[in-house]
Amino acid sequence: MTGPIDEIATMVSLTSLWLHGNHFTGTIPQNIGDLTALKDLNLNSNELVGLIPDSLASMNLDNLDLNNNQFMGPIPNFKATTATFDSNPFCQSKPGLPCAPEVMALLEFLGGLNYPLKLASSWSGNDPCKGPWLGLTLQFQ
Repeated sequence: MTGPIDEIATMVSLTSLWLHGNHFTGTIPQNIGDLTALKDLNLNSNELVGLIPDSLASMNLDNLDLNNNQFMGPIPNFKATTATFDSNPFCQSKPGLPCAPEVMALLEFLGGLNYPLKLASSWSGNDPCKGPWLGLTLQFQ
């Protein structure tokens, strides 16, 4: 299966959602927190990108699997009982640590472009000068 997962946030009666092992793209919908009955969410091994929405981080899930995508930015402090998020290009390796302000500015810019997969897949770490800028030279003042 392919495409965005925007519509899942309208399915408010879901208790389990397993979308792992597909080719879903785009970001996690900001309003995913509206799924108050959801207890088990598996988005493992897709092509999802961008920042993890605060609404997802604050959900009281039993299980959350975000492994093997292209999620960026900081790793939130998840309320989920079990949360896994390996193999994503987060700026830090531990939850709760912020990204450098310059990295967040660049991620906001990428968000305005809908996080093109070609750029997102080459992102790495917390150094804004080692990002996916394809020949651009960055200078921060």
